[in-house]
Amino acid sequence: MKNNFNTEIIEEYIIKNSLSKKQFCKLCKIDYCVLDKILDGNANFKIHYLFKIAEKINIEIYELFKE
Repeated sequence: MKNNFNTEIIEEYIIKNSLSKKQFCKLCKIDYCVLDKILDGNANFKIHYLFKIAEKINIEIYELFKE
């Protein structure tokens, strides 16, 4: 099942802040495999990871969802 997440926000944040994916994971306190699942469109992860990401990149959670 594919997700409806706006992964571009995450990818742009990583690029804008010159972070590696591993550095981003450390910042958000999530596992690398979880980030890969999110970016690959795999919906097999717990939703609280999106809350962690939204909090660290200073956006509202709804911004991570596509309309």
